[in-house]
Amino acid sequence: AWAGTGKYPGLSEIQEAARLAAVVQGASGSFEFLTRFVENKEDLLNNSRDFADIVAFYTRQRVQWDELCTALDRFEINRLDLEKDEAARQALSRMREIRIAPAPYGIIKEATALIRTVEAVNDGLLKGARDLVSSRVYGLVEQLGKDVAGNGITGEAIEKSQSLLRSLAERVKNEPSIANVRRYEDEAKEVFEHEVNRLFKTATGGKAPEKEIKTVQVKNLTRKSYLETEQDVDDYSDAVRQELKKLIKDGKRVRIE
Repeated sequence: AWAGTGKYPGLSEIQEAARLAAVVQGASGSFEFLTRFVENKEDLLNNSRDFADIVAFYTRQRVQWDELCTALDRFEINRLDLEKDEAARQALSRMREIRIAPAPYGIIKEATALIRTVEAVNDGLLKGARDLVSSRVYGLVEQLGKDVAGNGITGEAIEKSQSLLRSLAERVKNEPSIANVRRYEDEAKEVFEHEVNRLFKTATGGKAPEKEIKTVQVKNLTRKSYLETEQDVDDYSDAVRQELKKLIKDGKRVRIE
C-alpha cells in the first residue's frame, strides 16, 4: 500500500514478486509447479534479494526515509539561498540523489548527517534574515512615532498604527521562508507610509497632509540592470533628479529606498 502511493521505493519489485508468485502458484500440480519454478529460477532468486531489501526498508528504514523527504520539502522554499552555501548545496544534491534512487536501501543511512548539515545552514540564514528585518520594522515603528509627534494626533491613534508594524515583526519570527521574511519588510514600508499619511489626514480633519510621504525606490528609475557607461550614469542621474523634483514640486515629502 505504501509503495503504491508513489512516495516510497520498491513498487516495481513488489509487482514483479506478485507476478512470479502467480506464475508458480498457478500450477495445476506438483510437476508443473516444479517446472515453472525451474523455468523462473533466476528471476525468483534476483527478486528474493530485492524483496529482502524492501522488507528491511519498510520495517527499519521507512521512518528515516520520511524524515529525508520531509526535510527536502522543507528546505525547498529556501533552496536559492541555501545553494549559495557550498556545504548545503552538496548535501541537498545528495539528498535528492537518495530520494530518486531506484534502490536507495544502502544509502538511506546518509540521510541524518545530510539533514543536519542543511538544517544548520538553513537555521543560520533564517535567523539572519529575521533579525535584520525585525530590526528594520521596529525602526519604522520608532520613526512613525517621531514623524507624527506634536501634530495633534492622540497617543492611542499612534499606538494603533505602530501595533500594525509590530504585528508584522511578530509574524517574521515564525516565517520559515527567507523570501517571505524579506517581503515582510516591503509590506512594513507600505504600512508605514500609509499610516503616517492617514494619521496626518485624520489630524487635519480629513484634508490631505501638507507634506504627504511618498516613498521612491530609486533602483526602479532605470530599466537597466547595470550602468556601464558615463552616459548610463548621466541618464540615471537625470531620471532620479526629475522624479525627485517633481515630487517635491507636488508637495510631497520624499522617502528614499
